[in-house]
Amino acid sequence: MFYSDQKYHPTPCHFMLSLLKDRGILRRIYTQNIDGLERDAGLEPPLLVEGHGTSRECACFHCGQEFRSDLPQRSVDSRTVPFCPSCGGPIKPKIVFFHEHLPSVLYSCFREDMPVADLLIVIGSSLRVYPIG
Repeated sequence: MFYSDQKYHPTPCHFMLSLLKDRGILRRIYTQNIDGLERDAGLEPPLLVEGHGTSRECACFHCGQEFRSDLPQRSVDSRTVPFCPSCGGPIKPKIVFFHEHLPSVLYSCFREDMPVADLLIVIGSSLRVYPIG
């Protein structure tokens, strides 16, 4: 991760969502958060759709090689740019930056889920950030 996550932990709300999953009554979780706390609470793709990506994974900007985020963390700690060992390109977290496309899984899951959803619960969002808003 490109910041220290040791002081951040899932909240009771994250674990409530995990409980709904365990009871088989949760179809999907869409999140705009990039911190990965849903994963720490036991929620994983494909149940979890990270609409703005995750800082838990990284990829080379040029060749696309993927890395766990602990590889570039050493570079971040030393305030240097992390580079890909394969092609030398810069490594960036797998988060959506301004003017980048959102993950296609966001749209495909949304088209699949909305026609059959009985209930939509919105937690901690103003619903003002596109396209979730």
